[in-house]
Amino acid sequence: MLKEALRKRQIIQNKYAKKHAMVLPVLHQNAKVWIKHKMKEPWKQGTIIQVGPQPRSYIIKREDGSVFRRNRFHIPQDYTENDNPHWSISVDLYNSDATEISRIPNDSADSQISASPKTNRSNINQ
Repeated sequence: MLKEALRKRQIIQNKYAKKHAMVLPVLHQNAKVWIKHKMKEPWKQGTIIQVGPQPRSYIIKREDGSVFRRNRFHIPQDYTENDNPHWSISVDLYNSDATEISRIPNDSADSQISASPKTNRSNINQ
C-alpha cells in the first residue's frame, strides 16, 4: 500500500516535471551569447570558447575577458550577430488598416537590430 502511494506520487511529479521541459538547440564554438555573472547584474555579451566538459555545459568568455562555465539553460543566444541577413521593418503608414508589420530582408550594413534577452525588445538603428 505504501509503495503504491509512493509510485503514484512519483508518476504525478514526473508528469509536472516534464510539462515544461524542452530540448534547447545546441550552441557551437564561437557562437555569440548573453551571460550574467550575478542575478542582479545586467546581461553582457560573450562568446562560447569551448563546448563541454559536461553535457549541456559551455565555457564562455565575456567581452571583459572573464571566463565562465554555464549550463545551456542559462545561456540565451545572441541573435543580433548571426549569419542571417539583417531585417528591416516596414509599415505602410498611409494604410488605415496598418495592423500588420511586414519584414523585408535588407543586406545593407546601415540597418542593424540590437536586442536584449531580458526585455525582449528591439532597437532599430538606421
